[in-house]
Amino acid sequence: MEQLPTAKSTEKRNRPAKTGCRRKEETTQPFSNQAGILAQTALTINAALELNEVLATVCFEVLNSLKASCATIRLLDAKRQNYRLYYSCGKKTTCFTPAIPASLFDRYFGGTEQVIVLEDVEAIKDPAFQKVFGHLNLKSLVGIKLYNGKEVNGAILLFREGETWPVSGEEMVLMQGLAAQASLAIRNAQLYMELRDSKQKLHQLHHQVVQTLEEERRRISWELHDELGQALAAIKIKLELVADTTCLNCASRAELTKIIALCHDVVEKTRHIAYNLRPAALEAVGLIPALRNYCRTFSQRFGIPVIFTCPQTELPVLSEAASITLYRVLQEGLTNAAKHAQASRIEVLLQTDAEFISLTVQDNGSGPILSALSAETGCGGIGLLGMDERLAALGGTLKTTFLPGQGFTLTAQVPWEGLK
Repeated sequence: MEQLPTAKSTEKRNRPAKTGCRRKEETTQPFSNQAGILAQTALTINAALELNEVLATVCFEVLNSLKASCATIRLLDAKRQNYRLYYSCGKKTTCFTPAIPASLFDRYFGGTEQVIVLEDVEAIKDPAFQKVFGHLNLKSLVGIKLYNGKEVNGAILLFREGETWPVSGEEMVLMQGLAAQASLAIRNAQLYMELRDSKQKLHQLHHQVVQTLEEERRRISWELHDELGQALAAIKIKLELVADTTCLNCASRAELTKIIALCHDVVEKTRHIAYNLRPAALEAVGLIPALRNYCRTFSQRFGIPVIFTCPQTELPVLSEAASITLYRVLQEGLTNAAKHAQASRIEVLLQTDAEFISLTVQDNGSGPILSALSAETGCGGIGLLGMDERLAALGGTLKTTFLPGQGFTLTAQVPWEGLK
């Protein structure tokens, strides 16, 4: 007859299983802690984009996660061939500033390992090493290498003051994980900084191109108005004089009258082109009157009602680039409405608030054709693409919308800091 197990025998049988579970929990606990630290660190580091902010975050996270006394981040200066200090936190940071020559770094932190531990710094008698680290009175020094792809481009150096630091296996795994996160975050921040610098250089270059273009337009406008315009006007006067004094034949006088009329038309067109190239009113009376005057002359020329509205009577002083950009936006918006949208009514609104100045051109037409969105559209025209680039150089934006039955709307918006 089979004997039933007693409570004591059951307890003995279950004891090894409980001990095994406890050991398993103890074994997995460090890895769980590491995963939690790395996850939290990743969230903190990836929240920043600016390089200085990323370096500060990485430095503090490494310092706290590894319970170090001091942590420093050094990045490779390829030109000077040294590892220059970029950020430090903790104790003795002011003493940990000298640049580390690349040759010295490679001597002690080279190799394939990502984490290098110098457990007995006091035993290193190398004069070059002592010159950089001797005054710190270190017992151990840990170097965590940072990578850009396969190339080392920096390092995190850290120590515990007055302690020998025999890095444990758990700490080694944590250091490797932190190094991977830091390398990626720093590289992303560097790329972000390079992209931002490239955009700034592009805007500066575009501003120089626009400035050169406006200066050339000013010169051509002056030559058209003061030289060609005056020459044509003189020809017209002489033709009128000839017609009045020497041409008695009716047929000849009629032909001469046609030539005089043609000459008058050329003079007016020349003046119009010169004005579009460089509006004198913009410099003489300011932006609001110049925009209002252009709307009036445009309406007379094309026979389309243009209603200009500006709640403000005057504006703060704007830079020349800002004034001419808004003026060009109006030119382009009206030209698109008249030539490409077949509009019968156009409304122009110039308004300001605490942050922006906005210029809106709205018509009731069929919308611009696609080729007109980027093409040059006449003398002085810059196209919508050109307008967008000009506004971007001022920190502004260009927005276009089209709704069937409601027409096409173009809005240029520029922050005040871009207008000074």
